[in-house]
Amino acid sequence: MPGEYSLIVSVNGEKKGNIATRFDENGDICLDQAFLQQAGLKIPSEEKNGCYDYILSYPGTTITPLPNQEALDIIVSPQAIIPIGLDLTNAATGGTAALLNYSLMSSRAEFSNGSSDYSQAALEGGININDWMLRSHQFLTQTNGTFSNQNSSTYLQRTFTDLKTLMRAGEVNLNNSVLEGASIYGIEIAPDNALQTSGSGVQVTGIANTSQARVEIRQQGVLIHSILVPAGAFTIPDVPVRNGNSDLNVTVVETDGSSHNYIVPSTLFNQHVESFQGYRFAIGRVDDDYDESPWVISASSGWNLTRWSAMNGGVIVAENYQAASIRSSLVPLPDLTVSSQISTSQDTKDSLQGQKYRLDANYNLPFSLGLTTSLTRSDRHYRELSEAIDDDYTDPTKSTYALGLNWSNSILGGFNISGYKTYSYDGDNDSSNLNINWNKAFKHATVSVNWQHQLSASENNEDDGDLFYVNISIPFGRSNTATLYTRHDDHKTHYGTGVMGVVSDEMSYYVNAERDHDERETSLNGSISSNLHYTQVSLAAGASGSDSRTYNGTMSGGIAVHDQGVTFSPWTINDTFAIAKMDNNIAGVRITSQAGPVWTDFRGNAVIPSIQPWRTSGVEIDTASLPKNVDIGNGTKMIKQGRGAVGKVGFSAITQRRALLNITLSDGKKLPRGVAIEDSEGNYLTTSVDDGVVFLNNIKPDMVLDIGFAPIFPDTCYHLTHYWPAAADIPVASDNPVHYADAIRYNARTPLQGSLLPLTRLV
Repeated sequence: MPGEYSLIVSVNGEKKGNIATRFDENGDICLDQAFLQQAGLKIPSEEKNGCYDYILSYPGTTITPLPNQEALDIIVSPQAIIPIGLDLTNAATGGTAALLNYSLMSSRAEFSNGSSDYSQAALEGGININDWMLRSHQFLTQTNGTFSNQNSSTYLQRTFTDLKTLMRAGEVNLNNSVLEGASIYGIEIAPDNALQTSGSGVQVTGIANTSQARVEIRQQGVLIHSILVPAGAFTIPDVPVRNGNSDLNVTVVETDGSSHNYIVPSTLFNQHVESFQGYRFAIGRVDDDYDESPWVISASSGWNLTRWSAMNGGVIVAENYQAASIRSSLVPLPDLTVSSQISTSQDTKDSLQGQKYRLDANYNLPFSLGLTTSLTRSDRHYRELSEAIDDDYTDPTKSTYALGLNWSNSILGGFNISGYKTYSYDGDNDSSNLNINWNKAFKHATVSVNWQHQLSASENNEDDGDLFYVNISIPFGRSNTATLYTRHDDHKTHYGTGVMGVVSDEMSYYVNAERDHDERETSLNGSISSNLHYTQVSLAAGASGSDSRTYNGTMSGGIAVHDQGVTFSPWTINDTFAIAKMDNNIAGVRITSQAGPVWTDFRGNAVIPSIQPWRTSGVEIDTASLPKNVDIGNGTKMIKQGRGAVGKVGFSAITQRRALLNITLSDGKKLPRGVAIEDSEGNYLTTSVDDGVVFLNNIKPDMVLDIGFAPIFPDTCYHLTHYWPAAADIPVASDNPVHYADAIRYNARTPLQGSLLPLTRLV
């Protein structure tokens, strides 16, 4: 039966989803390029009329059609399957579209003696043209009417696939793999590894004293991340660090206006940052955020010497400044990683020369015990580039000691201890931090205990001391959790309870009540978050005592401008994305992708916001979201795009009238399951899905069905005419057409529209 059919395809037992499969005039399967790409199979060099002879190219291949199941089973040699992440061929390139990603937040705090307002907007705008990408990042804030732009950058980006190299030009980072750099106006060239994870692997933990506290994370004086957190212990994963060698400065701004800050040394998270392999090069002028703006050149690379050793090295050369560093990593024992680094710098303007030494070790011990330690020692005259061009830098760090210990047990739970101590030469910037936490999951609850100790030599920090937090989480219902907690700092003790949960797939909530033991005040907080299909919105409010109120709202998402219009996305749009299109402008259809679900707009368009470059990924229609009279020929599409490409994914919708027939034979038995049904021209229509049940996608007047069921009526045809109900019992009575008509019994829940002519048997 020639034509194209949507079949469930499996390759070596692995389901590949529904794939459009062509059959030629002889009824043979045509394995074309589109089919092979979606099935994850290599494309042979020779083809005939657009079809590939896979059995000839890969001997031993078996292709088994299963018409009764509307499926196709393919068994091939492993060599015929495309290895994940290795095949860069047949990736779509090019395309043009503009985008705008936004993350908006506004908050207001009202007190008895005044109020405070804060708003921020993190914006990313850009355009993709033929794999070139222009991006501009802006971080705008407004505090009590005072406006500021705290961080901005604009750059042009392009990946050169043959060289596997990514180039950026504009406001970029001097991202050396072993030395601390700076922001420059220039060009950066680095490896583009499509297999690396999108997250940095760097996480920041801490404790917030009030609900809706704002956590600000800075690196090299630049705000890199800002987020609202609830009261209690928090963990912020995948912080977008600028480099792996600079410390993080974390500030927790409470809703009552108070704040406390602490330092997360790079020695704590550097071991979790990806290994910088390949060549990196940058040239340009240091940007205007520093006291001096010299021209600078940076180069670094990494080499795998053996399976158990690697080396990284780099240099930075600028006017009046030079630095070089080398790092070696060894695995001398199973589960033990040791790395050492030596760096040297020379500041010719101030006649300063010094060295910096670093030693790291990570050991996974038996009995689920892990140990991480780091030691850094710097000469008084050692300078990083950002320190050398800072005229106010006076107190260099002398040494930093860091230690982390974790242990888990199925009975006792998990323990984690981490801390560091930093010494400066003048003693003004000495600091120490210690974190201890324990957690245990019981049958009906999870308990966690956290203690944080912060000590700083700075006289301006009045929040040094201990923070203690105990939390009990009790899940209930389908997706709800109740919490009981207490927290204590040097000043106050609080007790609280809260409930969070999911109202639907697109909406969640949180409510909280807390009691200040010392001030005898009660605070209430609540929030609701919703995915509105085309944007995400969160609203929150709180009250403390009789004279304190807080309100905040957030909105985030992305906007794509393309040749078919403007399309909104509830998710951030990344550098590689696609536009999905329903061919008959159906709105509200849910499409699932790796980045999350999206919905079509009134034009039938939806943005697939993120596609991993050069990797095959699936995009699938949620058929439950389709109108009842609409079907999809192929609801699953496999796409592969190069970085920066703007792809197009088309879905063909079929508007039709469906019918569910219950067929009983003359002997009282149901029509067996798996019987193929054709039309009068021999074209396959459907298969009986269950005993006596036949589902027809498109009922038409004067339709002829060839059931072809033996031995009762070989090659029997039934003539369906005019209007048909959604369900009917159609017993096969005898050869007399009158008996057929008399035997039809209709489903009482489905009223007839018009008349039903007799069902007649065609001889």
